[in-house]
Amino acid sequence: MQKQYQTYINDFYKAKNSLDYYTSNGITQADTITRISQISYEKGEIGYVEYIQNLKTAVEIHLQRTNAVNDYNQTIIMLNYVQGNKSDYERNIYIVNKPVFDITSIMRTKYKI
Repeated sequence: MQKQYQTYINDFYKAKNSLDYYTSNGITQADTITRISQISYEKGEIGYVEYIQNLKTAVEIHLQRTNAVNDYNQTIIMLNYVQGNKSDYERNIYIVNKPVFDITSIMRTKYKI
């Protein structure tokens, strides 16, 4: 049981570091990619294919953050389970309060879909 607990502790710190990175840096990078790509496309500096590729990169960053949130939450649940605190995990769960990148709204605005 102690070895299993230590494994979950290691997983927790790994997940927390990943989540911290995406929360502090990754989302900012994704938003910057989206903003600059939109402006560049509107000015004709980049083509449609490059614009879509950049948006895909931004979406992938948001997806990686979502996976980091899931990994973090799963480690919290498992740590509490191993400790016998099966109902106490809720106070430690990370809740995503910002919606994931919404390409649909951008496409609707730009192309009147």
